[in-house]
Amino acid sequence: MKKRLVTWMLCGVMAPASLLAQAGEAGAPDQAIHDELRALREQLVAALNAGDIDKAIACCHPEVVITWQNAEVGRGHKGVKDAIDKLMTGPNPLVKSYKPEVTVDETAKLFGGDTAVAAGKSIDRYELTNGTKLELYDRWTAVVVNQAGKWQIAALHVSANAFDNPVLAKAKSVAYWTGGGGLAAGLLLGLLLGRRRT
Repeated sequence: MKKRLVTWMLCGVMAPASLLAQAGEAGAPDQAIHDELRALREQLVAALNAGDIDKAIACCHPEVVITWQNAEVGRGHKGVKDAIDKLMTGPNPLVKSYKPEVTVDETAKLFGGDTAVAAGKSIDRYELTNGTKLELYDRWTAVVVNQAGKWQIAALHVSANAFDNPVLAKAKSVAYWTGGGGLAAGLLLGLLLGRRRT
């Protein structure tokens, strides 16, 4: 269960791609900013689709802070990369592939021309190295900042429904099968022992 929850960490890096999905809806005064945000989105999505984690992380501020679904926090490029490497390329990789489908609730809110805040949802489709396929549903909030003329993700918080999600459903299913199997084995053993005594 704990190991499967770690899979949710990966989508923390992927979810900001949706930050700019509706950038073109802004009025003329903010159009240039939203065009730049859309360019960041396209860069991030292209990197993720290509499986180029380094390029995806380059879309983040060097001091980015990401709170993953399992309540762990990644700080800076190294912290984010370490978390992803642990899942996908470490000695015991858990995730084989990842495909996000991300949307925003509304156009990103701009603050002072150098900060944007957006929130939305993500459907993340994973294939684990053991062949298991999972579809996770997340909510996220992202902060993007412009420093020295470059927009980068500065903060991201990703969360999932703690009481209703596919990982819990799979864990419950395994528990039911394991419990049912144990019960059946116990009954069979009881019958065998009963016959031996008669």
